[in-house]
Amino acid sequence: MIAGVIAYKCRELIKRRLYKVPLSDYTLIQKLGDIIHEQNLFLREDEKIESSVRFEFYREDNYLVIKAWPGGSGLVDKVRNLDLELENKLSKELRHKENELDVAVYYFLNHKEKAYEFPYDIPESEEKIIPVTSTVAWQIDKDPHALIAGGTGGGKTYFLFYLLYQFFLKNYQVYLCDPKRSDLYMSREILSEYACAIEYSPGGIAKNIRLVKEEMQRRYQILDKNSYYIGRSYSDENFSPVFLIIDEFGSFMAGCEGKLKTEVLNNLRQIIFQGRQAGVFVILATQKSDADTIPTEIRDQLGFKAVLGNLSKDGYRMVFGSHDGMNYKTCAPGSGYLFSDSMKSDIPVRFKAPIIENLNDVIKEIRRIKYSQEEDIRAQS
Repeated sequence: MIAGVIAYKCRELIKRRLYKVPLSDYTLIQKLGDIIHEQNLFLREDEKIESSVRFEFYREDNYLVIKAWPGGSGLVDKVRNLDLELENKLSKELRHKENELDVAVYYFLNHKEKAYEFPYDIPESEEKIIPVTSTVAWQIDKDPHALIAGGTGGGKTYFLFYLLYQFFLKNYQVYLCDPKRSDLYMSREILSEYACAIEYSPGGIAKNIRLVKEEMQRRYQILDKNSYYIGRSYSDENFSPVFLIIDEFGSFMAGCEGKLKTEVLNNLRQIIFQGRQAGVFVILATQKSDADTIPTEIRDQLGFKAVLGNLSKDGYRMVFGSHDGMNYKTCAPGSGYLFSDSMKSDIPVRFKAPIIENLNDVIKEIRRIKYSQEEDIRAQS
């Protein structure tokens, strides 16, 4: 492991002693020294520098890790909010940040992340893991339920189709709701052949939600009956995960009124609060995620959150919550930010969703997968 430490008062001395250090490390130390100087990361007293921020760096797996110690209580806030300065100076993408008691730890990608090209680059994965990029995966048991947000043209629908592909690949059961009758509903003739219940009307979507809740309750009855030890879950009964996907959730809620709206929200709350152990999961996709669209107690339970394209500052805050010092950059369609409870990060990270040229390509892959699965069943019978 190569490590380097630099503080303002001794930066010139250190640089003179680095003639045996690799050029990349020498350049990095110079840049960290420049940040100390440019951002005034030191404390003066009587025109003398008494202390300064201290940096340490090392490489770990695919990351360049930079640790920053304040060197004084007056520098703590500065040390914890160097995201943009470090990204710009190092020309690297920040992926994780951890603010510990006496040190801020920044994790930068050592290389530019390449998005998966569908379907050729998609790797095989474990049963309950959905690969998203080469460094990020959705672990459905650790991050139950998901919120997918983004404006028109951001790539939200394409990402949902990719998730559908993964669910069919792993033979999950899917209940799909598309209130706008857009691309997902237009694929109903193909998707419904493979045990995918698709609805678009408020009443039909409410029925799908009710069916998912009833499946969850049925599973709990079996788990309670066969409860030999604490912590027994759907995996112990070999139950396959069930996914309820509601696209354009805001549009759907706008069409719900009175008793129907009350029923929908009550059933959703039950599924989201109790579904994890039974292997029943929810994905809500929406353009807006404010409290009028998604009640706060529901939104807070969605463990995997992704934004495709761009949102306003308030929009990002509604999805991810408040993150002091977080600077959201403009994202091209198909890229954005994500955050999950299991990530070793206290800020959302940038990501590129798998590249899908045409949604029909996903449908073709789903057909191929289901045909292969049916062939396997026939061969075993």
